[in-house]
Amino acid sequence: MIEKPFHPGAYIQELLIWQKISTAKLSNIIGVPESVIVDVMTQRRGVNKEFSKNLANYFGNTSQFWLSLQESFDRAKANNKQPKPNEIRPH
Repeated sequence: MIEKPFHPGAYIQELLIWQKISTAKLSNIIGVPESVIVDVMTQRRGVNKEFSKNLANYFGNTSQFWLSLQESFDRAKANNKQPKPNEIRPH
């Protein structure tokens, strides 16, 4: 069974709930527009290198952690879009 890919934005959302802080407060703390944070949390945008550094500095992990989450999500999404062998039809 293939599980739904886990977007880094979902993890950010869980951390904000756990820490009881808003997107506006995180925005002020890490110096990133709130719209960027909301876009990542709603999967309209991914985590890039610069944003990953900001997240790592605040949450106490590494930039690579965030980039790896994004890469894993992107890879899983790409794999899920691949047709299954029984869906391939000759022309």
